[in-house]
Order: sequence, then C-alpha cells, then structure tokens
Amino acid sequence: MDDLNSKTFDLGAVLSGQDYPEKTVDVYFNESLAYEVAKVNRELNFLDSSNEKKFKEAQDKFDALVEKLAEHKYVFYLKAIPSRFKKDIDTQVEKSFPTKFNQIGMPEQNITRDEYFAELMMEAYITKIVAPDGAEVVKPSVETIRNFRLNAPRHALALVESEIIAFEQDISVGFETAAKSADFLSKP
Repeated sequence: MDDLNSKTFDLGAVLSGQDYPEKTVDVYFNESLAYEVAKVNRELNFLDSSNEKKFKEAQDKFDALVEKLAEHKYVFYLKAIPSRFKKDIDTQVEKSFPTKFNQIGMPEQNITRDEYFAELMMEAYITKIVAPDGAEVVKPSVETIRNFRLNAPRHALALVESEIIAFEQDISVGFETAAKSADFLSKP
C-alpha cells in the first residue's frame, strides 16, 4: 500500500491571523422623541390616504421627527470575538465571584456575577461608540459599559444585546450553510 502524502501546517499560525467580522448598530437615546415618532407613525397607519391634506401633514410631521431623532443617533461598532476571550471572561468572573453551590450541589444564582459577566462580554464586543457630533469612545472600559447598562434606555440596551446575539448566530448560520453547501464527496 502506498504511503499517504500528507502535508503539515501550523494551526496556531493559521488562527493567529484570524479575521473577525464587524458590524454597526444605530442606537437612539432620546425616548421621548422615539415615542413621538411611534405615535405619528401609528396615526399615519390609520389615516385614510384619500384625505391628502391630513395625510401630508402627518407625513411631514413624521419626517421632521425622524430627522430630529437622527440627531440623537449613536453608532456602536461591534466585532466578533475569539473563543479564548469568552474563556478569559469566564475565568475573570469566577475569580471575582466564585460560584457557590447550594445543599444539593446546584450553583446558586448570583445576579451581581451575571451582570459582571454581561458587562465584560459587551466590553469585548464593542470596539467603538460614535456620538452624533462625531466624538468617539474607542474600546469602551468596563465602567463605560456599566454606565451604559445602568443608565441607557431599556430599548437601547436590549437592542445592543440582541444585536450581539444575532451577530454570533449569523456567523454560526454562515458556517453551517457553507458546510451544507460544500461538495465534500467529490473532492479528495
């Protein structure tokens, strides 16, 4: 039997140059204005377009509110993270808040620990935040993230959290789709 001609490579070198995808998320902090936009939008949806004057007034009001809301747009830059970051975060959280177990050996809930984990994960993903005037916070600190998590409108926090989750899910779906599409049977 012939020997297989195998080639070798350095997996560490391959992974050290790994590129991770990036995306942006538009976040608005003016809840009062967002509420007004929603009210006018609801009004537009219920207006009969046959009344052109009333419809145009509502549309103009809507457009003006949306334009004004854009003045309150912050852009969050996200970048996917390598698995070692997650392991490092797990280790850091465990050091700061060791897991405690109840009488039957189940981990006890620790809200402070969970919040710290969420802060560190968000800090790992967010590479930059750009304010409406162009000012930037590059690589926000845990304190900046904590301030955001504690003081931002609920919708803004939920949006950033859900976008991080969706980001990771999209990456997984991309790998799964590519794997299913690969014609691995016809290649040596």
